[in-house]
Amino acid sequence: EGERMELLRFANRAPLIFDQGGCVITSALRDIDWGRYGLDPENSPLTIFVNLCSAYVPYTSAGKQSIAEEPEIYEELRFAVMDVAREVRSYLYRKTKQREREQRAGIFEKFLPIIAKKASSLAEEEPPDIKPVLKKVTGIELERGE
Repeated sequence: EGERMELLRFANRAPLIFDQGGCVITSALRDIDWGRYGLDPENSPLTIFVNLCSAYVPYTSAGKQSIAEEPEIYEELRFAVMDVAREVRSYLYRKTKQREREQRAGIFEKFLPIIAKKASSLAEEEPPDIKPVLKKVTGIELERGE
């Protein structure tokens, strides 16, 4: 937390170091609703690399410090970054779901053997084999002893 989203701008593999505020790349990324993709530009440790490759790059000045605001370039940059942001959103969703599954499996792995042992002692029977149940519920093999 606390890290900001970083933008690295390039035109034909040459870095655009100065005049970031007047560049079409910056304005296209600024106008994206990042919350829709589960990202917060102020607190996301994310670096975005944008390289505009073209035989004709419409620079704002002869110094080639930023790219001019042309509507077609603006829209295409925006659509390309939004497409990548959708992939990042699905990656983050899968990662969150995997973490939740692992936490759930850890709880079952921890408490199911204890519950089976106590229930079998109350019923005065042998403890059942809980490995198949644990594998079915959590999708993992029992690693520790019962």
